[in-house]
Amino acid sequence: MRALIPYLAPVFLAVQAFADAPAPVHSLPEAIAKAKAENKLLFVQFGRVACGNCQTLKGYLKSGTVKLDECIYVDLNCDDPATNSAFARQFTVTGNVLPFVVVASPEGRQLAERTGFGKPGDFNALIQKAGKSLEKR
Repeated sequence: MRALIPYLAPVFLAVQAFADAPAPVHSLPEAIAKAKAENKLLFVQFGRVACGNCQTLKGYLKSGTVKLDECIYVDLNCDDPATNSAFARQFTVTGNVLPFVVVASPEGRQLAERTGFGKPGDFNALIQKAGKSLEKR
């Protein structure tokens, strides 16, 4: 059994890291209601399953390198027509590379946005920018 401990430790740590990943909300109205109730920012990822950039961002979120402690994580599928319409009515993002990421106030007011591939620091800076913008209002 002791011989297995060095091999099991990385597995345990990986499982523990993923256990702390935020549970995504897949409905914008539900996410806004939850953000209002918890007084948290919305971190909205608008993308698709077949998008490498989108999956990379999800990996950052699962590993905790993008910090969503003060956010409700919203994972929206751009291939769903109703979700696509709801996103377009609520937010404006300039660009054409997925994922589209918006950080919004608890009420759903857009505070910061970006498109395409990014590193964890880029997304953490986006959250900080949105938080500062919210404080100024």
